[in-house]
Amino acid sequence: MKARFYVLGSSLLSSLLLFLAFAPYNYYLFLFVAFVPLLVVTENMKPLKAYLVAAFTGIVAISFGFYWVGNWGNYVLGIPKPWHHVVTVGYAFVVSHLFGLVFAAFYLIKERSSTAPLILFPICLAAVTSIFPMVFPFTFGSGLSYFLTFIQPIDITGVYGLDFMIGLVNYLVFMGLKNKEVIKKDGVWQAGACLVTLWLVYGIGSLAHWDEKIATWESRSIGMVQTNRPASLGRPRPEPGFTREKPYELMLTDRLSKMGAEVVVWPEGKFFGLSFWPQVAKSFHSEIDRIGTPIIFHDTVREVLMGQRKHYNSSLIMRPKMSLLETYHKMQLVPFGEYTPFGDNALVKWALGNYASSLDAGTQHKTFEVKGMRFVPKLCYESQFSSQLGSAIGADGKGKVLLVQSQDGWYGKSNQPEQHMASSVLRAVENRVPLIHVINNGSSAIAGPQGRYYYKTRPFEEVNSIGMMPFDQNSGGSFFSENPYLFVGAIRFVFILYFLVAFKDWLLSRRKHEA
Repeated sequence: MKARFYVLGSSLLSSLLLFLAFAPYNYYLFLFVAFVPLLVVTENMKPLKAYLVAAFTGIVAISFGFYWVGNWGNYVLGIPKPWHHVVTVGYAFVVSHLFGLVFAAFYLIKERSSTAPLILFPICLAAVTSIFPMVFPFTFGSGLSYFLTFIQPIDITGVYGLDFMIGLVNYLVFMGLKNKEVIKKDGVWQAGACLVTLWLVYGIGSLAHWDEKIATWESRSIGMVQTNRPASLGRPRPEPGFTREKPYELMLTDRLSKMGAEVVVWPEGKFFGLSFWPQVAKSFHSEIDRIGTPIIFHDTVREVLMGQRKHYNSSLIMRPKMSLLETYHKMQLVPFGEYTPFGDNALVKWALGNYASSLDAGTQHKTFEVKGMRFVPKLCYESQFSSQLGSAIGADGKGKVLLVQSQDGWYGKSNQPEQHMASSVLRAVENRVPLIHVINNGSSAIAGPQGRYYYKTRPFEEVNSIGMMPFDQNSGGSFFSENPYLFVGAIRFVFILYFLVAFKDWLLSRRKHEA
């Protein structure tokens, strides 16, 4: 009985440390010891039992950290309160297998490989996290966005380098607690500690370099519209006193333009219908010509391609005195929110009914040029896809600005927007470009290429103001943006190779035992 309580307590402790490490609590140093209790309690377990214990840890951690998934179930899937919390637990159960797979794979490979466990554990953590399918993707490294010195090397590795280092530090601590003599005598432990030290030295030097560099840059005035409008599955009507032809956002844009905004950005979350009603598009062009400031906004766009009607979730730019309307169509759609997996299946149609969605995915990245700034637009969920955003910046990164427009009102007054923002900031560091993230319900922010905030609004309020963005048209891009799949691809390859060899040996040993 005592052993069971020991296992349960260790599992819950790991869950608590993981939960507190992420926004809005931001006790990010807990990430470097969060897996230690699990490593201690599972050390002598068989892979299957370790799987179950780690999966339980995942259920608890995800249920608390991602409690807002239930709000999404209420808004999007129509599940009434309080039953919407079932969605949270169900989602936590699914994602918990990520934790289980990390530990089961680690012990399976560890038993059948001569490779040092200190190297195997971070490989398993980073590789499984990068492969595991999730509706709302996350990485453990996202919890470190406020640890500026530690996140700088991701301009080489991407965010999965953080996951690797989190695993490495956790195992170093585990080994040190188990036997203090390893610190003096174990060459592998010392090599691991040297790697962490080198990572930190690079981070400290890089942060100082970028802070000094950015201090010489010019500041650009970015108008940011944060309407705090409630989320809606339908087409929201204009606010009282406004029309589709002249919505509330145009009045705000006029104000921000008079305050000196060089460009005004609207968030995701409002249907304007420019491609549905010609008079709306005509009125928008007329108003922007009068105001004299470009806008980047979000809308649902309808197109007919080769006889097929397409509907996209899109970012658009409109400039004064220019009839051309440039458009970026969202490439990564939210499952069950923007498209329905297996949507043609009769059972799926019956189960979801009116909640089934069927937007089309875009196929290419776009760049919007405004006064020397090259905006790379992405919509909401897309900021979670590290390698794809690296591809969008690419080798031609000079003068680029990563722009994310979001509607996070689906999740209520929760920690979700802050978690979203924290993970988005890592995209700025990975690609060494400024980031603008405009969230309908806040917080909206501007961050520099080193991950430092230069402007941030209050959440869950209407805030419409100008943020100053550091910018240099001759800067932008990184080793990661030129090679966005290199590190994660290498980690996956090594993990799969180790796993296949270990699994083969395990099957052979079982056959011999049965014979």
